[in-house]
Amino acid sequence: MAIVEYDPYEYDLGEDERNRPPVKAFLLYEGNTYYPGEATEDLKCSADTVEELREEVSRRFEADQYDWWKIVQHSNMAIVAEGPEKNR
Repeated sequence: MAIVEYDPYEYDLGEDERNRPPVKAFLLYEGNTYYPGEATEDLKCSADTVEELREEVSRRFEADQYDWWKIVQHSNMAIVAEGPEKNR
């Protein structure tokens, strides 16, 4: 299975769906500054399974890319896994 990456500056995720990459079953939101709710800019990638995204989170945190993360089920937007900020 492949992870689909999103770049909010390359695609307008709120508009033309023809230019947007497909959204899979689970979404990964990440960021450096936490604030309530999920913003489009924080959507980094999606995958078919939670396990794929957990592996991606491990890779990104080892590279010190982001401070917090959430995995969200696309069908109902329920948070299925999340990590605390590293600096807390």
